[in-house]
Amino acid sequence: MEKTTAWPFALIYSALIVFASLFPFEGWRAQGISPWEFLTAPLPPHYWTGFDVGINIVGYLPLGFMLALALMRSGWRRSAVPLALLAGAALSLLMEFLQIYLPKRVPSNLDWLLNSAGGLAGRSERSAAGAAWHRGALEPLSHALVCARCTRGAGAAGAVALGAAVPCGRAVWPGAGTGAPGVHVGRTV
Repeated sequence: MEKTTAWPFALIYSALIVFASLFPFEGWRAQGISPWEFLTAPLPPHYWTGFDVGINIVGYLPLGFMLALALMRSGWRRSAVPLALLAGAALSLLMEFLQIYLPKRVPSNLDWLLNSAGGLAGRSERSAAGAAWHRGALEPLSHALVCARCTRGAGAAGAVALGAAVPCGRAVWPGAGTGAPGVHVGRTV
């Protein structure tokens, strides 16, 4: 079992999904329909757009990736993919279920299916994020985000900007990996 920052990132990202799914948080009320009514609605719904399709898939990609990564690093290698898919689908189902109580939101079975597909695609090592992670392309950015020393020197914002520009996990600025302030590359976060 390895220590990993994927769990906190997955929780933060889940909170972001809850915020985006339930905003605005006003006007909660029972609308006289069953909370599960959206599950039996015809597919595709009459009001879908290409943007909705794309955003529902892309919105859950990072969550699937972070959950699968966290589970794999926590010793759940064999069950990481099914558990990540289940968790993403359950979160999406809960958000659609709660949207029935918000008059400004429209729950949709298509949204639930697309969110689940996004979580499934994000968990894959063959996804763009998974491939970039395994190549080491995201390593400098991950260090910039979590390294305590990044808050000194150029500051966290500068470290993130520099970390995003570093190719293939190799540091290209002075002080990196030496204990000096800045982004430290060369170890797994």
